Amino acid sequence: IIVTRDPSLLPDGTEVVSSPEKALARAGGPEAENLWIIGGGSIYAALLSRCRRVYLTRVETRVQESDTFFPNLDKLPNWEVASEGEPMEEDGMKFRFLEYVNTKLAG
Repeated sequence: IIVTRDPSLLPDGTEVVSSPEKALARAGGPEAENLWIIGGGSIYAALLSRCRRVYLTRVETRVQESDTFFPNLDKLPNWEVASEGEPMEEDGMKFRFLEYVNTKLAG
């Protein structure tokens, strides 16, 4: 399910909707298990408060062409680190995997 205003370049077999809310409803609603949200920034902003968990790759390397960033969950209320992987490096890029839990929705 892809949220877009321009469906002209989408691969066959994809389903297009016009809003994050329509995508959520089409995927089974907010109670559905294991929905994966893969950006961009406006999609994260619209749906983050409804997520129970976030699996995050934190890139420790500065990337010059970056223009959109995921919200800093460490500074948002109701988000706690559930697990944190060891630092890794590949092709000169340092990163680590983290799992966050939304304590407001966990249960």
